[in-house]
Amino acid sequence: MQTDPHAPPPPLPDDVRARLVVVADLLVPAGDGMPAASEVDLVERWLPRVLAADPSLDPDVRAVAACGTWAELEALHARDATTFDRAAWAIVCAYTMHPRVRKRMGYPGQGPSPILPDESEWYLRDDILAPVRERGPIYVATPDA
Repeated sequence: MQTDPHAPPPPLPDDVRARLVVVADLLVPAGDGMPAASEVDLVERWLPRVLAADPSLDPDVRAVAACGTWAELEALHARDATTFDRAAWAIVCAYTMHPRVRKRMGYPGQGPSPILPDESEWYLRDDILAPVRERGPIYVATPDA
């Protein structure tokens, strides 16, 4: 039986979540007015969202959960930098999703950017798209699934 590579991973077990709180605080400690990872409910709320968005990060996050000290994190990085980097990236992504963290960073998040009535004319003023129009379509049709 094949599994869907895009399916969300199963929830992290309690023991893995508990260890990830320690790891997340090692990677993202409090400082300079920023909260620690454990202060923003990273493991319980935000990391599951990251893993749901990219299930391929799940094995890396579970692997880094085996580390309980900075020395163990360094050893994992030395042994398998890709796993460490992907797990650390997932943790930092989850951290920056928290509204308090975004506010403290001065990042309001994504929002609408309406197009002004004459905006297209401004972008076309130098006829920058002329070579593209002259070339014509070059797309390749995708096969039907």
